[in-house]
Amino acid sequence: MRKITTPIAVALFAATFFLSSFSSDPKPKIKDLAGIWEMQINNRPTGFLKIFGTGGDVTNVRLTPLGFVKTLSGSYEIQSDSTYIEKVEEHENAALNKTNVVLRYQMDNPNTLTISYTINNFQGKETYKRVPFTIVVN
Repeated sequence: MRKITTPIAVALFAATFFLSSFSSDPKPKIKDLAGIWEMQINNRPTGFLKIFGTGGDVTNVRLTPLGFVKTLSGSYEIQSDSTYIEKVEEHENAALNKTNVVLRYQMDNPNTLTISYTINNFQGKETYKRVPFTIVVN
């Protein structure tokens, strides 16, 4: 049996540490999208909500004179600190059913979300404010 000397042990440790620093897969800084977001136009509410679940589900609802209607149902997958994919199961526009849509997002602060996208040569940009959790006591 061969005996490992201190210099060899130190060299093996250093090599292992050095190589492991290159093999790790750092995750991009992911922003927390989970929550209820209300679309804003000119800093005014629109009655349109985007709901990101903590388990990866996404739902859009819109307020109409007859109440809320669901306009999108599916899941989302964050790709990086600036892009995510909406995997649309059902959409109010049937042409978007069963599609994957790549969206770019930016958060200037934890409560403001800007989403931009291109769908069928249409470029869109939407701004959302996080719906705060508050307890109202009457």
